[in-house]
Amino acid sequence: MFAGGADLEAIAAVTTDLLPDADPLDLAADLVDASLATITMAPDGEPRVGMLETIRAYSLGQLSEVGELADISQRHAHHYMLMAEAMSPQMFTGRQLQARSQLEMEDANLRTALTWSLPPLDSAEPSPTQLQIGRRLATAMAWTWIRAGAELRGEDWLNRATSWAGDDDGQDMARARHAFGTLLSTRDSTARRQASELFSQALHHARRLGDHQLTADVLFSLSWPYNNPLPLPTLRDMLQESIDLINRHDLRGLGGATYRLGEVEKLSGNFNKAVEIISRCRDLGVERGDDVFRIGMQDVLAFTVLEVGQWHKHVPNCTI
Repeated sequence: MFAGGADLEAIAAVTTDLLPDADPLDLAADLVDASLATITMAPDGEPRVGMLETIRAYSLGQLSEVGELADISQRHAHHYMLMAEAMSPQMFTGRQLQARSQLEMEDANLRTALTWSLPPLDSAEPSPTQLQIGRRLATAMAWTWIRAGAELRGEDWLNRATSWAGDDDGQDMARARHAFGTLLSTRDSTARRQASELFSQALHHARRLGDHQLTADVLFSLSWPYNNPLPLPTLRDMLQESIDLINRHDLRGLGGATYRLGEVEKLSGNFNKAVEIISRCRDLGVERGDDVFRIGMQDVLAFTVLEVGQWHKHVPNCTI
């Protein structure tokens, strides 16, 4: 089932219910002894089991013949969905390089999972379980595709995720629409208009469902002042609502929303307020030990105080 190899955790996730008493390392060793697989060490020092493509293709055929391919495919896709969801929040922390490395190593398995769960739009409609896994997996991969410069690949998968009917009003669809809009917002004006429509749909359903995290995230996405025609006071209100939700419900995203509010204040001519807010962002990075965010905000703060001619007033706060 595995494309490009797999670690022992993945093997256990797919085989546990089928072979509850089997140790994944013993299973791998048996395959190696039979010259059906190889074991190498991954960059993280963990064993990785690989298989020749011809043997993998034969194995898939055998699973299909005995009627077990669909179940195995679902287990495989579900495991990599959970892995991508665990890695996704790390794209905004100092561990983003490790997370990207892990996801790149599993690229073939992730594509296999996406192909199973989100077939082409001219194919037979996927099952509700396939759609749920596919939407969650594609949503979790959105920022990985952005960081890797692979937005077009991500757009294809998220277009499938949001085009199949399924549960149009559900949480997974709302989050997929937000993720799709996030990718499109990095493109040209036509794509950004489509992104705004997707954000508006996602926001409507997030509010209806009481999904505070998604509501805060979509408000953040809608409020980028450099490609949004809405008046600055409207963007300020959106960001303040996002920040209030984050603080009230202890959600993620406070640093990004606060920084964006500083940008809105700067564009509004409220320079002292902008410096105050961006200084607060830098302090957030210090408090949570996120050096990547702290240094980024330090740079933004330095440029901002230079812009407003207050370098001498703020220079103590601009040392790294």
